Amino acid sequence: MLGNHELRVLERLGLAPRAVEDARPSPRAALPARALDAADLDGDGRTPCDVAPDERAPLVEFLLGHSGFVLRHDAIEGAGPTRDGRDWLCVHAGLEPGLVAEENSIDVLTSVRRLDEPGRPWWYEVYGGPDLVLFGHTPSRVPRVQRHRGRAVAIGLDTGCVYGGRLTAYSPEKDEFQSVAARLAYARA
Repeated sequence: MLGNHELRVLERLGLAPRAVEDARPSPRAALPARALDAADLDGDGRTPCDVAPDERAPLVEFLLGHSGFVLRHDAIEGAGPTRDGRDWLCVHAGLEPGLVAEENSIDVLTSVRRLDEPGRPWWYEVYGGPDLVLFGHTPSRVPRVQRHRGRAVAIGLDTGCVYGGRLTAYSPEKDEFQSVAARLAYARA
């Protein structure tokens, strides 16, 4: 999945998808003829991407093969519905409540946290389903589980691994979490 950092790298190189429905960047997309600088790979943050010069082009080629902005469970081989029989999907950051995932803007899917509404609620506090949405982008010490009418409708899995926290996974089919401690802090908050 593309997130805000990957999107910025592809934008900087003129290779970013132009619309959400573009599942992948255009096959016509080609790497720049020039050598890639370290700054070309600086995502959306303050920490430079430390990639050896001979690994920069392969990294960008890897990004060009991403799975898009919205990944639905039926597009994942062997994945099934949630334990209670619902569809689920993954996005990097979140959704605009009331819109089908694919109707959201690229900016929302890769960067949203709070809504421009009175009280500035988190997007998932307003989301009511029906699909279960798994997302990252907004770190917390434990997974953020938002329920609506007794069912989980949004689960934030970013538990701060990059900052030395934990790496957390969730199985919608089993309704189970797994988590491991980060080996070190890879970035500063």
